Amino acid sequence: SAMEKLHTLLPIFVQTYQYNTANIAAILRHRALHPPSAKDIKAVEQHLIPQFVHLANVNSGDDNINAEMCVYCAYSFPAVVLLLGKDGWKKPNGETGPLKECFFLLINGTNGDVVPLPVKRCLASSLHTVAHILGSSMISESDFLKVFEEQFLRDEDETVRLNVIRNLASFLSLLPGNVRKSYLPIIHEIVMGDAVLGASKRRSVTNPAILNWRQRDVVAQSLPHIILLFPALDVHAYLWPIIQMLLKDSVSLVREDVEWSIPILLRNYANGVVERDVEDAWCNDASSEVTEWLNQTLLVSEEEGKMTSKRGYPSSRYYSGGSFSKRQGFCRICAAIALALQLAHQEHEMKTNEEKEKATMSKNPFCDLSIEEYKHLKQLLISEMLPRALSMKDDRVTNVRLTLVKSLRVMPEDIRNMRHVSTVVRTLEEEAHTWEGDGDYFDETMEMASTGGYYNNNSNTTTAAPQHVKNANDSSRYVGGTANIKNRVSSEQNPASITVKGIEAKQQKQSGTKENPNLGERDKSEIVPSGIKKEGSNVSSEKRVVRNKEDRSMASI
Repeated sequence: SAMEKLHTLLPIFVQTYQYNTANIAAILRHRALHPPSAKDIKAVEQHLIPQFVHLANVNSGDDNINAEMCVYCAYSFPAVVLLLGKDGWKKPNGETGPLKECFFLLINGTNGDVVPLPVKRCLASSLHTVAHILGSSMISESDFLKVFEEQFLRDEDETVRLNVIRNLASFLSLLPGNVRKSYLPIIHEIVMGDAVLGASKRRSVTNPAILNWRQRDVVAQSLPHIILLFPALDVHAYLWPIIQMLLKDSVSLVREDVEWSIPILLRNYANGVVERDVEDAWCNDASSEVTEWLNQTLLVSEEEGKMTSKRGYPSSRYYSGGSFSKRQGFCRICAAIALALQLAHQEHEMKTNEEKEKATMSKNPFCDLSIEEYKHLKQLLISEMLPRALSMKDDRVTNVRLTLVKSLRVMPEDIRNMRHVSTVVRTLEEEAHTWEGDGDYFDETMEMASTGGYYNNNSNTTTAAPQHVKNANDSSRYVGGTANIKNRVSSEQNPASITVKGIEAKQQKQSGTKENPNLGERDKSEIVPSGIKKEGSNVSSEKRVVRNKEDRSMASI
C-alpha cells in the first residue's frame, strides 16, 4: 500500500526503535494476561532465587571464575525480573526484594572489588527492559536513578555508555515529567563535552568522557524520540544546540542521521503552542531561527555570509556556497519534512483496529501530526525551505541535482503539483532520462530512491539496481562515480579520461622504449622508470635498467 511504501522511506533506526518498543509492550501484555501460578513462583523463590543471587557475590578463590559467574547472572537478570515481577524487586510490605539486592551487588561489586566490564555492559544493554518491567514508580527511586547516572550514563567505558545512549529515549519515557527534565542538562553536558577541562575537546586517554563518532551517531538516532519527551522551551535550550553541533560533525553518517531530527524539532515547537507552553510568536521566532541557521550553515558560503550580515539578505539567488554535501543535506532535510507531512495524512487512514493498537504501543515521531503541527510544518516547508532548495536546480554538482529531484518526488501531491515545483521536477527528470538512457526504469527507481533498494512493481520485492544506476542514485554514499548531466561528457569523448595503461604507453613512447616480449613478470618488475632512482642501487636517473633472464646482462634503454 501507499502507507507501507512511505514507511519504508523512514530511516532504519526509527523503524528499529518502534519494533523493539512494540516487542517489549507485547511481552509485558502477555505476562499480565498469562501470569505464572503462585505455586510455581513460591517454589522458584524458595529454591532457585537464593542460588541465583549468590552468583552476584560468589567467592570461589579464582577471580576469573567469579567474574564469569557474575556475567551469567547479569545476562539472565531481565528474564528473572520478568518472571518474579515487581514483587521480586520490592516486597508488598516495603522490604527490599532479592532481585534488587542482586542488582546492586552486580553493579557495585562486593568488598570494593572492581566490577567486570562485561557485567556492566550487559546490564547497560538491558536496563531499559528492566525499567519497563518494574514500572515508573520503582525506577524513580533515588538509588536506582543514581546508579543510572553515575554508573551508566557517565561511565568512561565506550560500550557501556553506547548501550545506555542507544535506549535512552525508552528509559526516559518511563520517568515522571519533573524527574525527566532534570536529566536534560546532564545529557547536554555529556554530549557537548562541557565537563571536559581544557580547550581541546578531543577524545583521548586523558579525556575519555568525550563521545566518539559511534556514540554521537547513536545520539543523533535517538534525538527524534527524545525531542517528543520534553517541552518546547527545554528542547530549544538543551537539544537544539546538540542538533546544531551534530549537523556540523566531521563524520557524514552522523550528519545524515541527525537531519531526521529537524522536522521533529519543528513539530515540537508547534506542539508547544497547542499545549500552551509557549506563545505563537515564540514558536514562529524559534522556527525561523532553525531555518535561517540551516541556510547560513549549509547553503551560504563564508563570503556570502559576511554580505548577508551587512545587508540582511544573501548576495545572490543561487546558493553555491559551502561543500556540495551540505547542499545535499539541505535537500534531504526538505524530504524529511515532506515525509512527515505525507505520513500525517496516511496515519489517519488506518483501517483495522489491530493497526491502531500497534500504533499506540510506541509513538512514531513522524506520524500522527495534529492539525496545528501539520500546518506549521507545511508553511515552513513552502515559504522557507522549498525556495532555497529549488534554487539548486542548476547546481554544478550532479549529485546535488539528483538529491533535489529525489526530495521533490517525496513532496505531498499539492506541493508537487505547484507550477514552479513541477517545472523543476520535469526539467531534472528529463536530464536524468537523457543521462540514464532508460526512462521507464528511472521512473521505477525514483519511487524508492531513498530506501537503498529498488521497487519492482511486478513482484512487490526489492531488487538490486544495475551498477551504473546504483552509482548515480546513491548520492549520499558515492561521490566520484557520477558524470555531469549538464555537460553530458562521456569517458570516451573526454580527452582527459586516459586509462592507466594509456599513461604507461605514453611514458614509454616519450622515453623511446619498447616493451621486451621476452621479459617475464619478475623481470618486468625490475624496470625502473626514467627520472626515478631505485633505492639501494646506483642506476642513473637518465636510464632504465632491465635484468634479462637469459643473459643477465645490463641493457641500456
